[in-house]
Amino acid sequence: MKIRRKKIMPPSMPETPEGRFADVQMLLTELVELVDHDHYNVYESVFFDRVVQIMEGMSFKTVEELDDSDPLKVLGLRMRDTGREIIATKATSTKLFVRFFKSIVDYMS
Repeated sequence: MKIRRKKIMPPSMPETPEGRFADVQMLLTELVELVDHDHYNVYESVFFDRVVQIMEGMSFKTVEELDDSDPLKVLGLRMRDTGREIIATKATSTKLFVRFFKSIVDYMS
């Protein structure tokens, strides 16, 4: 007998930048707790849906225009590349999601 998983619908994206940042911090905390309990794969997750929503709403043009010596450029490009990888491969790797959300937190801090 095949066990079916119910898809958890993510809450709507917060409207304010502060709300979005708090949402990312909450998602990162939840993912780190999963990794701490040796859960390395996330299936049909709200995390994937949120990555798609975040990536749709972001432009990396300003990041790409930064000077190569600027540490924000490295963080921004890591965020961009990790987000693109998650979407392109339909990733389920908890560690990959942690890297994406951590790059946002590091970039915003």
